[in-house]
Amino acid sequence: MSVRRFVLFSAGGRRLVFPVEAVKSIRDWEEPLPIPRSKQWLLGVLEGEGEAIPVLGSSFWGGGGVADHMLLLLDLSGRLLAVAGGDPDILPLDCTWQEENDPGDGLIAGTIAVADRTAECVRVDKLYSALGLRYNNTDRIGGVDAEKDSFSR
Repeated sequence: MSVRRFVLFSAGGRRLVFPVEAVKSIRDWEEPLPIPRSKQWLLGVLEGEGEAIPVLGSSFWGGGGVADHMLLLLDLSGRLLAVAGGDPDILPLDCTWQEENDPGDGLIAGTIAVADRTAECVRVDKLYSALGLRYNNTDRIGGVDAEKDSFSR
């Protein structure tokens, strides 16, 4: 077991943790621009950072729980993704990573222990591709010119 820093974030009724090094910022809720005919869990995109940022809704994680009132902005190897949810917290240094023996191709690598509770650790290296999102250089998304970097399904 090793000690690492994590950001705790509630989404879809689940307690999720993300490695602090993948978290670019935590923001108040911004209404994303909708993408016609997109999956229910893809709430739309945010304009910013010089590119369109997809917003992953809490229904991706199972729905329910805390109402989406915050955005966790992740930097996934240079690709930005916003996760809708709430109740962010920086976990203390004494939280303990409990890695599972074989995480497989799933998005949850294991759990961490925080005091007397646990939270699921998201495999940020798998998250972007698991969503089926890819870069396009010529798309227009939701009426926003996303010529430089955009996302499609």
